[in-house]
Amino acid sequence: MGFCLFVYGTLQPGYAPYEQFCAPYVGQAIEAAVRGALYQLPLGYPSMVPGEGWVKGYWLQLDHDEAWMGLDEYESHDEAVFESHYPQLKMSEMEYGRWRTDVYDGAEHLLGQAWVYGMNRSQVEALGGLWIESGDWGEYLGKIEDRRWKMESMKG
Repeated sequence: MGFCLFVYGTLQPGYAPYEQFCAPYVGQAIEAAVRGALYQLPLGYPSMVPGEGWVKGYWLQLDHDEAWMGLDEYESHDEAVFESHYPQLKMSEMEYGRWRTDVYDGAEHLLGQAWVYGMNRSQVEALGGLWIESGDWGEYLGKIEDRRWKMESMKG
């Protein structure tokens, strides 16, 4: 039957998890945005929360419902990594949820609805999330890499 999924982090085209969990099922991938706020978690990946800003990513049209099993497993925290960062928190209270949301193109025209994984604001705050003002995780990572390169070249 299939379903639509909005992705904004490591499940976007160009990242290894996309190739493993999405590419085998994708009928179409369209650059898109949803309403919300994007945060970088200290665990090394992002989470979005519902909100008024824009989160940029891709609207994936997945052709098979069987993709859910791998996606749900992937969207769970790694227990050992989580506990090393947050020994005071219960992992079960910090897991990603999934909900349906409206998806828009670059001109803010409604494309349709899709499922999205994310957290609520109190979860992101408890995890020490850093707000990504641009709402674009790829752009954020590029800026970090650019800063690292500049710092390394200054050392030499």
